[in-house]
Amino acid sequence: MSLTITLTDDQLDVMAKRVAELLKADQRPPADPDLVSVDRAAELAGVAPKTIANWVSGGRLTRHGVPRKPLVSRAELLALLAPASPSERPRARAAVRRAPAGVFSLEARRSSAGATDRQTGAGGAT
Repeated sequence: MSLTITLTDDQLDVMAKRVAELLKADQRPPADPDLVSVDRAAELAGVAPKTIANWVSGGRLTRHGVPRKPLVSRAELLALLAPASPSERPRARAAVRRAPAGVFSLEARRSSAGATDRQTGAGGAT
C-alpha cells in the first residue's frame, strides 16, 4: 500500500515553518523556577560568575540547560553555601585590586609614613 500527497508551495512552506517551531521548542530549557542563570547564581552567592562556572566545572554544582545558556539549581547552590560547618563552605578567592604603578592610596601613604617615622624616631609626638 502506498500513499501519495501532493502539496502546494504555500502548504509546504507552512509545514516547514511549523516543523521549525517544534524543533526550536524542543531545544528550550524547561521552565523550572529552581533553575537560575550563572549570573543570578553569582548574585545569590555573593561571588563572581566565574566562581560559579568553576564550581560547575569542579563538580560542586550540576549544570543544566543548553550549552550557551548554562543554568544551576538554586536549591543545590543554597545547599552548597550552607553546609553543616563553616569550614566546609566553599571559598572564592578574594579579588585583589591593585593600583597602577606609582599610585598609592591615602591609607598606604599614611601607614608607610608612620612606619618611616617609627623607624627613624621622627614623628609628630614631641
